[in-house]
Amino acid sequence: MCYTHGMIEIMKEAALAAGEIQKKYFRKGKLNIRSKTDHQNIITIADCESQDAIKQTILKALIGTGIPTQDIGFIGEEDLNTPVAKHMFVIDPIDGTSNFASGLDYFCSSIAYFNDGALTAGVIYRPILNDMYFAELGKGSYLLRNGKETKLQILDFESKNQLIISNLWKTFHERTIDIVDKLLPNYRGARILGAIALDIVLVAENSVGLTIGDVGPWIWDLAAAQLIIKEAGGGLHDWNGEPIQLDVSQIMIQYPVLACHPSRVSKILTAIHD
Repeated sequence: MCYTHGMIEIMKEAALAAGEIQKKYFRKGKLNIRSKTDHQNIITIADCESQDAIKQTILKALIGTGIPTQDIGFIGEEDLNTPVAKHMFVIDPIDGTSNFASGLDYFCSSIAYFNDGALTAGVIYRPILNDMYFAELGKGSYLLRNGKETKLQILDFESKNQLIISNLWKTFHERTIDIVDKLLPNYRGARILGAIALDIVLVAENSVGLTIGDVGPWIWDLAAAQLIIKEAGGGLHDWNGEPIQLDVSQIMIQYPVLACHPSRVSKILTAIHD
């Protein structure tokens, strides 16, 4: 079995299973909303069921191929953290939970696969639109929409024809607002949408020219999106211009990020550090 290709198909199946759960609850069922820290940081029954569906789908498939359970590990936003293993899966069952709980269709499931610590495959699934973004290392990024698969390639459009997305979590951080304010005259507009994984892959899709994530994003927010934008020819950098380095053994790190075409990085850094 070719592990990389096999894994991406398993991850797609897992994302679809989670999507069915989310569609069951979206704008319908009782969500059993609980606060993790406060009313702006919440978890729903759909988060828990989606994470479990993803985990169980992957486990069943991998065990069926003969991979021993001790070689399979998981990191998930909802209190899922097993020992580091050869085959590691990083899961955000619902990125954009507040949107989901509010009935706003801007959320997704994000699944990334690390083989011996190397980011190797990623899937992001937006169930209400049935949009699936996916990438394998060295094989490009793709969007499956309405039954049609399209290769993603980030283009260097003029910034005046593109949007900025800024991901501001909990409070409007003055530094981030200042950066967006400096850049905004060169862009079509700015938005805050509330799901960083989708915000990043929209750059790969050329719907957005720049996504700025402040101090909030974690490994489960970024892993799949990082590979998708990288394989599309873009980049995910920190606020010093260095490529983001994700480590499955260091899960409590938060990452300020920039997602954009490589040609934009220096101008954005000037705005950040001016």
